[in-house]
Amino acid sequence: MNTTHAVAGIDPHKHTATVAIVDVLGVLVTSLSVRVTKSGIDALTALLKATEMTIDRIGVEGSGGLGRPVMLALAAAGYDVREVQANRTAQRRKRRRRTKTDIEDAEAIARETLAEADLPPAGKDNAPPPAADQLAAVRDWRESLVLQRVRLLNEAEAVLVSLPLQLREQLPASSRVPASLDRLARLEDIRPDLGAADRVKLDRLAQTRADVASIGARIKELDSQVPALLKTLGCTLTVIHGRRRHRDDTDDRDRRPAPLRHRGTVRPLVRRRPGGPVIRRGRRPSTAPPPRPRREPQGQLDAAHRPHHPGPLPPAGPGLHGQTRNRAQDQTGRPASPQTAARQRHYPPHVGSSTLSGQ
Repeated sequence: MNTTHAVAGIDPHKHTATVAIVDVLGVLVTSLSVRVTKSGIDALTALLKATEMTIDRIGVEGSGGLGRPVMLALAAAGYDVREVQANRTAQRRKRRRRTKTDIEDAEAIARETLAEADLPPAGKDNAPPPAADQLAAVRDWRESLVLQRVRLLNEAEAVLVSLPLQLREQLPASSRVPASLDRLARLEDIRPDLGAADRVKLDRLAQTRADVASIGARIKELDSQVPALLKTLGCTLTVIHGRRRHRDDTDDRDRRPAPLRHRGTVRPLVRRRPGGPVIRRGRRPSTAPPPRPRREPQGQLDAAHRPHHPGPLPPAGPGLHGQTRNRAQDQTGRPASPQTAARQRHYPPHVGSSTLSGQ
């Protein structure tokens, strides 16, 4: 087996990167940790060139994120750089039951690169246009500003609730925090009667109002850059229709489409029951169902309800209930057990023929 060839694995982090080189047998040759700077990347490439082995492939974990600077430098130097997924190295480290260190991670990346020759190339296949990177940066900044504004408003709401009652009574009844901050800014002669802690809260609310206004202006400025970037990228949808603007904006209008209307009124929901009348929402059906017949108790039946018995019923035989013996007695005439008596009271006997005949 040719042992003059080797592969390398790189575990990148925010400020450092660790490289490990293993031969074709999986034996660790050398390792090195460098800082992610120009001098550190130069030291990493110098280590790869100083190795007496031929580096066939270099595996980088997270080449599209933290490992992008190292990946770009190695690709520019002519190396075959591959992408190694983080879950692959985690499974390998779990199988070997080793602690998580930078050198162990780099060695695991190198072993995965050695085991799989068909790993995907590092980085993206096609470099995105500059406008796409700019749009992503604008989006990330805008999302961060929105989160900052939400946090400030939530904190301001908690401070507003802790104000004295004479101040809270002068605030609007709305739950909108910006409206309450604006009302506090317009109030006059409210500080002489307040304590030191309440004055600090008012100063904080005033600063929060200024910060929220500044963040809102910055968000509007970023929003104005988005249509031009989308147009540069060839996107025809440069405006999001049907989106309700933020309450803090000056042109707060509901841009949602109006409901479907019919002759000046909302069109009612019409349903048609199969084989029946038309039923509209909020209205009763034109024809009511017939009432259900009332069932009479069995003891009140007369001869008219028994057409199959034209005459009086014959006397009950010895096998019918109620004519042979009491149900609370067994066959020997002795009283039944309490369990049997309770069960017989819970399940009464059927009405015998003597009841129907009036005997």
